[in-house]
Amino acid sequence: MTMKRTELEKQRGLKINNRLKTAAVPDRYSQGSNADKQTPNPLIAKLLGQRKPG
Repeated sequence: MTMKRTELEKQRGLKINNRLKTAAVPDRYSQGSNADKQTPNPLIAKLLGQRKPG
């Protein structure tokens, strides 16, 4: 028995969605990540009007 193209696409989508639901959040997006604590690029900080702490 062959499956129609739409059935194959539906199964693929369900498989991908299931993987996304069970996957862990990458460290760079977690709440305790260092992304918030990193110092910005000095050029970008200058453009944004930010100053160095200290």
